[in-house]
Amino acid sequence: MISFNPTNKSNPCPICSNTSGKCRTQDHSPIVFCGNLGQGDAPIGYRYVKPSSGIWNIFAPDDQESSGSDWQARLETRVKRDRIKAEHEAIKRTALPSLEWRHALLSAKTHTLTPNQNSDLLRRGLTQSEIDFCLSNGCLWQERGGYGIGAIDPVTGFVVGGQLAKDDRSPKYQWLLPGQTHLPETGQNPLAVWISPNFDSTKPYTLHLSEGFLKPLISALKSWRSDSQQVWIGAAGGQFQDAALSRVLSAFPDATSTTLYPDGGAVVNPNTMRSYRSLSESVPSLQVAW
Repeated sequence: MISFNPTNKSNPCPICSNTSGKCRTQDHSPIVFCGNLGQGDAPIGYRYVKPSSGIWNIFAPDDQESSGSDWQARLETRVKRDRIKAEHEAIKRTALPSLEWRHALLSAKTHTLTPNQNSDLLRRGLTQSEIDFCLSNGCLWQERGGYGIGAIDPVTGFVVGGQLAKDDRSPKYQWLLPGQTHLPETGQNPLAVWISPNFDSTKPYTLHLSEGFLKPLISALKSWRSDSQQVWIGAAGGQFQDAALSRVLSAFPDATSTTLYPDGGAVVNPNTMRSYRSLSESVPSLQVAW
């Protein structure tokens, strides 16, 4: 039987240097199952083989590359390429609109809904007072062809992005501020964070993670009817990216528990399952409510 060894401090991943258990090595075999890097990312001395199970990418030693006379030159080229890529990403982030600019733009929206939009939210189980609360607090607003659902940054309290819930449901949701969705602070898409107006950070509280923007908002409003200490966090497509998640979690250092509510179709979506796997590594105490 083949033995798969999770990466750790004494067994780091040869491909990405991971030590948290996300990658796998094998006894008596140089094959590596990497959970971070993919095709085009093979380090010097390895070659990309193929994906595996929608979670890992398989790498094998590249004997020709590792023994070639120009090994050092290829290494220097790769290091230079990675440095240029990092510098380019940093420049792109400085060009992104500030959180203040985003808040000013999105807060100026018309905070009303059409009768059909309002009826749809009532059909989803909200009360009219809950809908009115969302409209008056920047959570919902009118957009052409649908309504906006805000992403409120818990660090600043600013509305820093959002999604459009389309009236024709084709597609169901789209990002607002296209081409500028990434935040300059993280270089990633914002998460939607919902905090009750009666929330008290000095008392025990819990974190609840769910896919999308509208679904966790509705869950939050319903949960607050009996427990205002529940904080709900939503991620478009279930993609809880590391820097965005770290920023949000920094605002809630004393949470007593963190629970993920997977989407029904998550198990057949490799990208979502990969995101959930990374999430479990970022939050080791993560509980999952299937």
